[in-house]
Amino acid sequence: MGDAWISEETEAKEYDFTGLERMHVNICKSPRILGRPGQLPYLFADLHGGPGMLERNGRQFHGSPLIAVEALERSGFPYQTVHFEKDPETAARLKDQLASQIRSGRTFVIPGPHETGMSAWLAANGRQPYRYGLIYSDPIKDPIPVETFNAAARYLPRVDLLAYVIANDQYKRANGGGALRGRVADDIAAINKKHVLIRKESARHQFTFILWTNWTQFPPWTARGFHSITSPAGKAILDRITYTRAELAERYNTPLWGDDVVPAASTRR
Repeated sequence: MGDAWISEETEAKEYDFTGLERMHVNICKSPRILGRPGQLPYLFADLHGGPGMLERNGRQFHGSPLIAVEALERSGFPYQTVHFEKDPETAARLKDQLASQIRSGRTFVIPGPHETGMSAWLAANGRQPYRYGLIYSDPIKDPIPVETFNAAARYLPRVDLLAYVIANDQYKRANGGGALRGRVADDIAAINKKHVLIRKESARHQFTFILWTNWTQFPPWTARGFHSITSPAGKAILDRITYTRAELAERYNTPLWGDDVVPAASTRR
């Protein structure tokens, strides 16, 4: 039967995340990054762990914790994973799933919400300015976890941040329903990282991935549909996921002539 929150888009999202995590791991395999003596293990932190193995309509597939561990096991370098899951029963399921997958790395499943769990983990481990890795947020309805991401950015400045965003459900419909959450563009800008990549949105719910990094030479990931948020393509994507259709029409509805400009006779004809 599967968990009720798993939709038809979930499997496509996990497929996309598989490619992104493998690419990120390969980037960090560079001798200049994880190959240096004394380098800390690659860190993968999942703010919304889930049960690990997902199922929809009788079909099973891996969720993000298992996908990340599989990519890291294949990489052959040291790693550590931390998974936060607010439901204790689901956290126990995830722990069992991970136990059967881990061979060379270390993993921790922390029951409870990431808002408190990640802060405690960061404080316990201290600032690690030369650690690399990825922190992933994949909520069902919640917006981008700005506070948790910024706490991680302070302690782990070289660990990148990745969020899966459903703009219609997490922002636009929330605004329309009266539970104001601000604009997705404001939350993106509120993260304390120097560079942002955004993927072209898909489907009617406007699913997208957003990555924050401090690395000026981070590959653009154009093969996966990503663009710098400062590029024309990136700005266009950001506008589409931030504003409603009516707002976009108003935003770009520039008159052909100003009120005080009389068109030439040939143009009038």
